[in-house]
This record gives sequence, structure tokens and C-alpha cells, in this order.
Amino acid sequence: MLNTCCKIYDGTHSTPKYTESGVKFVSVKDINDLYGTTSYISEEDFAKYKIKPQIDDVLMTRIGSIGVCAVVDRDEPLAFYVSLALLRPDKKLFHSKFLKYAIESIQGRKELRKRTLVNAVPIKINKDDIGKIKIPVPPLEVQREIVRILDNFTELTAELTAELTAELTARKKQYEYYRNTLLSRDKSVSVRTIESLCEVSAGGDAPKDAMAKDKTNEYTVPIISNGIGENALYGYTNQAKITEPAVTVAARGTIGYAEYRDYPYVPIIRLLSLIPSNTEELDTKFLYYCLQGREYK
Repeated sequence: MLNTCCKIYDGTHSTPKYTESGVKFVSVKDINDLYGTTSYISEEDFAKYKIKPQIDDVLMTRIGSIGVCAVVDRDEPLAFYVSLALLRPDKKLFHSKFLKYAIESIQGRKELRKRTLVNAVPIKINKDDIGKIKIPVPPLEVQREIVRILDNFTELTAELTAELTAELTARKKQYEYYRNTLLSRDKSVSVRTIESLCEVSAGGDAPKDAMAKDKTNEYTVPIISNGIGENALYGYTNQAKITEPAVTVAARGTIGYAEYRDYPYVPIIRLLSLIPSNTEELDTKFLYYCLQGREYK
């Protein structure tokens, strides 16, 4: 059990008196960047704390998303709240990074879940119960090799994520530029109102007598509300109101948000459905891109 090879401590239970500078104070929200926190307490208040993190200690979240860990890797004063637990491993038994990876593994999460107080608000785990979780303790040389491999994968993943994020941002800008350029008004092209080109209908109430939150063999037709992406999916029913390709436009909440839909669906909560009266005159997908454009907004 963890309490046989680690000392486990609570953070402070006292509500901190924040200051503009001093000793960094961390809680759950700072677990992924301990030293990037913008919360501080005074050095005088910090001096009163009995437990102070040391290099190679492991801080672990105790509420909400339980079991997320960070290794203390700087010789810098750091205060922490009760929402975190401090694990101080026996260095003869544990490599701190291995302890972090072991707790965050599937097996470690299962062990934590067994002892989590799921009915608490927010959900949490008691300090003494953290000590009861079981994790493997291979020889230190094996732990170091595991840490080396996992650190390498972590670094590669971070690099790839940064590259993909930059590429995605560039492609979005490129898409928006060409969309707005291609759809810019040409004086030689006629400008018409949507009502003169489309059948416009508004969604009503959800079909409560024939509806399921999840898709079933009986209920396969999606019910779409005002919302963005998957958040617009309200449930499923057995009979569609819109069967032709259409563009939906939110008329409430996320006003103006447009989506192209080429499948049967039921619109609800004032979600507008736009169906071109003559697709030889107005292409449905073209209408969708127009409604995403700068001039429309």
C-alpha cells in the first residue's frame, strides 16, 4: 500500500490571505503548471505552515478530477491548499516521476476510484484513503527506464500537439480568408433575400411522447436544438420533420450559428430550417457558406 512507502500530507485547510507577491500558492487549477500560478501568500503566513513541499515531492489532486499529479522539481517555496495531497516517497523505493505515472495509470485510477467519495460535492478522496491504494514497486533501475521512456513520449506528444495546433490555426485563417474573398459581393451578381429563395420554418417543442436521449432501434432520427456542434443534439425520435438537405440557423442563444444538414431531423426550440426552393438557383451548401461569411455576421 502507498502509505508503507510514502508519507502523505494534507494541504492547508485555512482560507489563504492572498497577496500581490510572496510565496506561490497552488490548488487543483494549478496542477499542470505549479510555478505558473498567479496566486501568492505572504512569507509570514507561509512560515506558519508545518508542511512545505520539497524537491521530488508529488502533489496530487484530491477533488474533482482526482489523481492528477505534478512533481516538485524546483528548490522554491510553494504553499498548497487542502484540495491537493502531498506524497513524499521513500527514495530508496520510489522514483518520484514513476510514482506520478503509476498513480495516473489506469490501474492507479481504478485504485483511487474504489476509495473516492462519489456522493460528496465535489467528489473527493480522504487523505487516509490515498494511503490504501496499491501500486507496483519494481526495482529503481526499472523505474528509471520506465520514466525515461514515458518522458520521451510525453515530450514527443507535446511537440506534435504544438505543431498540429499551429497548423490548424493557419488552416482556419486560410479557410476564412478564401471563404470571405470568394463570397465578397460582386456588383454583377444579384442579391436576394433568404425568404425569396428558401422555405423558412421554425422548430417547435420536442416530441416528448416519442423520444429517447440515446439512439435506439426505434428512435433513430436526431432532434436538433439551438446549440453548437454536438451540444445541439437533444435526443432522438422516430419521425423526421425535415427530410431534405437544409441549413439550420440558431434563433435563440447562439443566434446566427449555421449548420449544413444533409440527413433527416427534427428541429426544436425555434431552430430555423432553411431549404432552397430551387436548388438549380441556390445550392444548399453554398447557402451554408454564405451564412458563415463576414457580411452575414
